[in-house]
Amino acid sequence: IVLGTLFVTSFIVCRLVMWPFATYHLWRDMVNAIKMDKPHAAVRRGYMYVILVCSAGLTLIQFVFVGMIVQIGKEEIHKFMNPV
Repeated sequence: IVLGTLFVTSFIVCRLVMWPFATYHLWRDMVNAIKMDKPHAAVRRGYMYVILVCSAGLTLIQFVFVGMIVQIGKEEIHKFMNPV
């Protein structure tokens, strides 16, 4: 129970609090870099788009994992409150 609580707490802090801030700065910097007219930026645009797509996918996965944690948490609390 203690480890599960620590995991959920750390997951929420890292993934639901810190992740959006880091992702926001990543997207802001990447969009600015993509808009640059410099030759070295033009060469790397494809990679930047891939990074943005991966970032969006990881953000989606964060929400899926939170849903799974909430569902399993409800089941575990129910088991804990109603022992057999």
